[in-house]
Amino acid sequence: MEIAKKRKMQEVLRNLINSGFKGTQEDLCEVLQKRGFDVTQSTVSRALKKMGVVKSQGIEGNKYLLQPATPFTARFDGSLAGLVTSFRHNGSIIVLKTRPGSAMFIAGYIDHHFAADILGSIAGDDTLFVAPVNCRQIEETIKKMRSFLFEEPVG
Repeated sequence: MEIAKKRKMQEVLRNLINSGFKGTQEDLCEVLQKRGFDVTQSTVSRALKKMGVVKSQGIEGNKYLLQPATPFTARFDGSLAGLVTSFRHNGSIIVLKTRPGSAMFIAGYIDHHFAADILGSIAGDDTLFVAPVNCRQIEETIKKMRSFLFEEPVG
């Protein structure tokens, strides 16, 4: 499923859950299919897990709940700078530390916006390594990256 469609499906799921939907994952799957999403129960299951949804079993049946915001999500202010905790280099590689779970997200932006300046990036959970194209120009690359990361809101 393409990313835009997946996000839309997650938005629909989030709205269903917030409206108090009661039922099984198969029921959620049927609702999504009626709304034009080509999904299976396993697709719905993965999406719920990724969204941090928990199932509550009660007298009226299954009810899904979004977990409350974590300290991480509560601190995120919509800017990339809100996700970066440190920015260092040793003359040949640039290392960014991020909030937990954010390194791949930041790497995507860097790979896209700095394709001419970097060979590539490697991201873990909270650490991102960036290899510049030219180590002699690392300071210029870092300056561009800092400007981008600390001044541009995510939109």
